Amino acid sequence: MRKKKKNVPEGICKLTLRKGKFVESHILPKALTVLSKTGEKAIQVALKIPLKKRFQGWYDNQLCISEGEHILSQIDDKGIRVLRENLLIWSGWPTNVIELDTSDIVIPAKNNGQKYGFRVIKDLNWKPIKLFILSLLWRSAASEREEMDTVTIPGSLLEKLRIAILNYDSLSAREFPIRLYQIADKGFTHNRTPIIEEDTIDFGFPIGIRNYTVCRLYLDGLVAYITLDPDENYLDSSQAMILGGSNETIVLLHTYENSRTFDNLREVMEQYK
Repeated sequence: MRKKKKNVPEGICKLTLRKGKFVESHILPKALTVLSKTGEKAIQVALKIPLKKRFQGWYDNQLCISEGEHILSQIDDKGIRVLRENLLIWSGWPTNVIELDTSDIVIPAKNNGQKYGFRVIKDLNWKPIKLFILSLLWRSAASEREEMDTVTIPGSLLEKLRIAILNYDSLSAREFPIRLYQIADKGFTHNRTPIIEEDTIDFGFPIGIRNYTVCRLYLDGLVAYITLDPDENYLDSSQAMILGGSNETIVLLHTYENSRTFDNLREVMEQYK
């Protein structure tokens, strides 16, 4: 387990590798983790650890100097803007809207008792979104905050992400492939720690069952799955679902009640009743 953070005024920036004065770097952007306009603390959710309350999301004061934080802020601004423009996160919805209703929805999330639907977004400007999500993966894995201690990835992948972020490079659609799942109705607003988990896919004969390592990121009603070890079987079979895999981006839709976000939150609450 990573140790609790101590205040260290200066050191080596993990992004630029330059020495300087550390600044507070948000692992998940403040724009997506401030949960209350009135300022009260909100629940921070992570399975198997005590509930905590914070005014905003997670930040690390030993991650970046101002130059590195500026790069991350630029990536955040562009990525969040595209997400909001395409109504992919709750904060992009009109104020009074509680259920997604767009012309690109092919099958609604509430579909005759089915647990999911999907939308197809044509010509999505996917590169800012991907770079933003990759930067969140890098921050989570590079951070030494104890809440991020389960987000560990091989050093070679961490370095590849660092270089990509420095160069504002979203990489190709097939590198760190990302799938998007959207909660199509507004639910309980909370912050969720990123997690590493295993994704099992049965390709049928003759390939059979394969296991892949993924990072699951929750952001304001959007869940991104980043596959860390894709092979050709995965990439070829999932191309239609991969962000940037074609000019039509498929986003799976769930109702809040049928989402893993709701199940995880309920599990956490049950621990502390």
